[in-house]
Amino acid sequence: MRIRHLFLLAFPLLAACDNGLDPLDDKPGIELLSVSPTSVIAFEDEIVFRVKYTDGDGDLGSNVDSDRNVFLTDQRLDIVHEFRLKQLAPDGAEVPITGEFTLTLPSTIRVDSTGTSEQVTFSLYVVDRAGNESNEVVSQPIEVR
Repeated sequence: MRIRHLFLLAFPLLAACDNGLDPLDDKPGIELLSVSPTSVIAFEDEIVFRVKYTDGDGDLGSNVDSDRNVFLTDQRLDIVHEFRLKQLAPDGAEVPITGEFTLTLPSTIRVDSTGTSEQVTFSLYVVDRAGNESNEVVSQPIEVR
């Protein structure tokens, strides 16, 4: 009976590791769940990124408004958009955390004015309060008209 309980406790940890995110690692990990829409009008449409995160010691996010801990890069020109993820666990808690957040890019630009549209991909990573950088994830191509 105890072995069965041990398996039931360990199974969620093993399942979480299938996506490459280790819920016990002090270095944060992220997975890009979705990006929408996949086609936008330059200077008009917002792009929403849905991201899953894990952090083994819970020091992801910040309560300081001026802090920047989420970095989204337009890979066409290496333009980096910086955002703040709010603190997700209390100071000193040192507990594993996992969850999801959304990030909204208000609009994007067209770089190539010769065609009717172009493709853009974005890369994204987060940094915890200890300065540990997560893995980097890359979006699927988004059409910009």
